[in-house]
Amino acid sequence: MTLNLKMISADTSKTLLENKKLASLFRELSDCYSYLGNEERFRARAYLNASKTIDNLDFPISNYRYSTEKLDELKYIGKSITEKIIEFIDTGKIVLIDKLRKKIPIELLQLTQKEGIGSKTIRKLHDTMRINSMKELRDKIEKGKLKQVKGFGKVKITLLSNALNSILGEQKRWPLQQAIVVGNKMIEELKKIPEVQEAILVGSIRRKKATIGDIDILVVGEIKNHSEIINKFSMSAFIKRVILKGRKKASFILKENEMQVDVRIFDKEEYPTALLYFTGPKEHNISLRSHAKKVGFKLNEYALYEIGSGMKKKAASEAEIYKLLKCNYQSPENRSGILKINFKTKHIIQQ
Repeated sequence: MTLNLKMISADTSKTLLENKKLASLFRELSDCYSYLGNEERFRARAYLNASKTIDNLDFPISNYRYSTEKLDELKYIGKSITEKIIEFIDTGKIVLIDKLRKKIPIELLQLTQKEGIGSKTIRKLHDTMRINSMKELRDKIEKGKLKQVKGFGKVKITLLSNALNSILGEQKRWPLQQAIVVGNKMIEELKKIPEVQEAILVGSIRRKKATIGDIDILVVGEIKNHSEIINKFSMSAFIKRVILKGRKKASFILKENEMQVDVRIFDKEEYPTALLYFTGPKEHNISLRSHAKKVGFKLNEYALYEIGSGMKKKAASEAEIYKLLKCNYQSPENRSGILKINFKTKHIIQQ
């Protein structure tokens, strides 16, 4: 039986939901194998890559049911994953996930969607405190129990608490335009501080998401002035209370609508890489760091390094970073886990 794989079903929304559900299941499998440790890292990567392939199809995955040989032509879809795809098309589920759910705190793995929280953190919570759910984690945080666990300081506990609020829907979300108005007020306030050289909205505001959970701001200033900038901004009339205050970053609750604002400070040389990193999303950062290694670099929020020499590679802008990594520049609103790798006349999609 021959099928036109580019044919879109009549119910496009249903088609997208089907593909999104399968991609979500593959991401869950990836999270499960990441949780199980380094020995399962290849399976984790395989399912993550497969999820990105499925997520970016513009036709129904069910079109492959009677043309399975075509699945082999898709990037990152091998025999084992093909079997899972057919199982999903036929039954709407994947039995392997049910088996893994019995020994892994699946609910807690949702927290790894948030920046700064990895599967190792979740495994430690489960192994040391037998925490299996978000409700149990919240209870331990509220009772101060996490402070007793080595490696869980104030910063990490705050990250976990904020992630819980976001995922459980208790953190309010605001329309983009409303968040931009408030965010620009904060930018103006920061620029009144003499030590501030630059301030810009990053995160989901810069990516122009429809709704915003909190306001992320990247500030540029000399290293010697970082603490001074944080201290001066914390005294602003806009601030209702301080959640977290360190030398390079701080989180505040504003008087206006009790919005949360997170401020991070870097020096001028670090600005391009910091801007790229804190604009996100997490999936894009992971893909970009992974690709950087393939072309001889190490990339983080502080700099772009040559792997061989360890020397920093200077870049004056995000666009220059993409160019050095042989990638086509992607505007903030178009960034995802998919990179467009530029090899002169040839464009290859890096999942």
